[in-house]
Amino acid sequence: MMISSSDPTYNGNPNRKRNEKKIRSRKRRKEGGKEDANNIFMFLVIYTRHEYQGEEASWVLGLN
Repeated sequence: MMISSSDPTYNGNPNRKRNEKKIRSRKRRKEGGKEDANNIFMFLVIYTRHEYQGEEASWVLGLN
């Protein structure tokens, strides 16, 4: 079957679908990076609170 140029999915670029997938996964990878940074930060917060056990730790982190 020939793809006509009037077909909206074709849009002049035969690799469009593949490119969209790439872009989508690239976005997902970026979001994932943000999440990792958050997890590391939370780990540090919990770890420092655990290390100092008590008020001075939460005061240093501003979590009281």
